[in-house]
Amino acid sequence: SATLAVLSDVHLDRPFRWAGPGVGRKLRLSLREAFATAVELAAEREVDAFLLPGDIYEHEHYAPDTAAFLRDQLAALHPMPVLVAAGNHDHLVPQSIWAQTDWSPNVTVFEIDRWQAVELEDGLTLWGISHGLVSGTPNLLAQLQADGDGVDLAVFHGSLRSGAPNLDPQATHAPFDE
Repeated sequence: SATLAVLSDVHLDRPFRWAGPGVGRKLRLSLREAFATAVELAAEREVDAFLLPGDIYEHEHYAPDTAAFLRDQLAALHPMPVLVAAGNHDHLVPQSIWAQTDWSPNVTVFEIDRWQAVELEDGLTLWGISHGLVSGTPNLLAQLQADGDGVDLAVFHGSLRSGAPNLDPQATHAPFDE
């Protein structure tokens, strides 16, 4: 059986405007350290795949060195598969880090218009899809057509409707039900 590591909603380079520049800088550094620690743990535990289902960085605020930081961290996991499903804050557009960076061969960034399958091992398929929008992404699970043989897992960034019943529908991203 496969062992997976999952890390999402890191929001590298979040501005933390409320905290002021000095504290904001320390908080952003802490986010990078936490990401690096997660990568180290995945390597130490020799997981079968490292999954990043969205909002790893903030597209509107990323620092000039964020792409190199992510590239180097994920390359350190080679040959472990790293599967990226861009979220609404790090959505996959031509200007995004996910589209602009020369990733090591172990990194797969899922596309926006269709679910892609990655067979992790015999009988285990991981399906992934990325956001192409900051908001308004429809229910992505409604589009998934898994083959039904073995175990199929979906890797994506979304909002569980029952988890936030009072949330404004416009604030949900790729809403889905249990």
